[in-house]
Amino acid sequence: MLGYQGQGKLEEGMGSDLKDFPEAQEVYDEADQAAAPLLLGRKISEICFNGSMEDLLEHAQLAKFVVSAAATAVLLNRVKKRPFGVTGHSLGEYGALLASGVFTLKNGVVLVHERQKAMDAANAEIPGGGGMVGVTGLDEDGLMAVASQLDIDVAAINTSTSGTLSGPRTAIEEVPVYLEDQRGVRVTPLGIKGAAHSRWNALAAQIMSPIMDDIEFKRPDFWFFADNGKVIMIPDEIRHHLLNMFGDPVRFRDISVEMARAKVKVFTEVGRDKLLGRFVSRTVDDQIKTETLDDILGDK
Repeated sequence: MLGYQGQGKLEEGMGSDLKDFPEAQEVYDEADQAAAPLLLGRKISEICFNGSMEDLLEHAQLAKFVVSAAATAVLLNRVKKRPFGVTGHSLGEYGALLASGVFTLKNGVVLVHERQKAMDAANAEIPGGGGMVGVTGLDEDGLMAVASQLDIDVAAINTSTSGTLSGPRTAIEEVPVYLEDQRGVRVTPLGIKGAAHSRWNALAAQIMSPIMDDIEFKRPDFWFFADNGKVIMIPDEIRHHLLNMFGDPVRFRDISVEMARAKVKVFTEVGRDKLLGRFVSRTVDDQIKTETLDDILGDK
């Protein structure tokens, strides 16, 4: 089972450790060609390898997507195993769908680039901009109560005791104050501009709808465990799901439960550290072994 992280943290030089693998370099070359008309001739690989943090933030989603595509190429070539299924957290769904052959790398580059533009446009409509915070120590009901009280939205349910809140930055900044007296609760600001997976992101879905209609979606080669906690295999349903996810919460806790029910044995995180793997372990304990790309490649 392959799992793909969301936008998360960005690092200067990201993906450069993979460029010595021929299969990764092929991905970078193809992505550069596909992205050139969108980036006014710039190479997305150069932004990943040598760009400033400002550059990376401007093209964060595309950079993360391309690096995950390169990592997938290395992983599948080296391991030579057919994955049982794929999943991704938020942006990570696009990496998962690419790995499963739902759309081409060229079309994926277009989708992810336009996705960031659409979300930036939605964010620009929020007075003061949007924001997000991670919260640990609250269950889903607790998160919903905070969201209701502060008029914000629950953006993710990651485990039974952790998730994400999203909304206007002015309201999001009230979350730590609101929860400061609750023992065992920790609030972590996320370095993501905008209010992803919330009602304030509706404009992004409107912008992306005609763009997605122009992209060919195929049936996944592997089971696609979607962020709504269900397995989706029909191309038109996948397209509809991606549009819904602009406003709906990521339910990764439910994905972990569904993977356990499907008898998934190993969850391989296509990233440099274990984030989703921790969500899986905290939800289903040792029913599923978790590992990262680094665990597999070692010093190769």
